[in-house]
Amino acid sequence: MSEERLQQLETTVNEHSQSIRGINAALSEITETMKAFASGLVELRNSQQAGFEELRASQQAVIETQRITLEAVDRLTNTVEDLAQTVDNLSQTVDTLVTQEVPSLNAAVERLDRIVDYLIRRDSERNGN
Repeated sequence: MSEERLQQLETTVNEHSQSIRGINAALSEITETMKAFASGLVELRNSQQAGFEELRASQQAVIETQRITLEAVDRLTNTVEDLAQTVDNLSQTVDTLVTQEVPSLNAAVERLDRIVDYLIRRDSERNGN
């Protein structure tokens, strides 16, 4: 081979070597960027996982709160039903007193009035004689 041809080959090899170094530098930069991207993805996944766990815990708290609230509402409903039954019983008792006991008491009071009147007349007759 001629000297000139060797010179051309050396120039070409140098150019290609420089291109390869540029490609290697670009690949290194891409690799670092990909590592940073992968690290960011891992952080994002961890953050999402923590968010999902917080959401799951919040959902469990909401479910527990709903359960407790429903139990309280059931107890309150039972109490209101018991109160309604008590009011109904009291109403029936008052009705019974008004319809049965009061007339009976009124009749007894009238009898007592007659007895008192009789006793007063009798006493007046005794004292008057």
